[in-house]
Amino acid sequence: CLDNSFTLLTPKGKEQVVYMESQGYPRLITGREEVRILAARYGIIRAQALNPYESLDFIEKMLEER
Repeated sequence: CLDNSFTLLTPKGKEQVVYMESQGYPRLITGREEVRILAARYGIIRAQALNPYESLDFIEKMLEER
């Protein structure tokens, strides 16, 4: 979904922020709209992800097909 990974952080008693790093350059995103968009992307990715057991089954099936 993105060219790099990102981490959603929710500091105690504060608004959610995003930390991302691209090619060794760290970036802390605090803008509400940008954080909202990245949090929504994370939600979409998470909803589509397999659980650990499904992931293991998928990987094993892929290895069998090789």
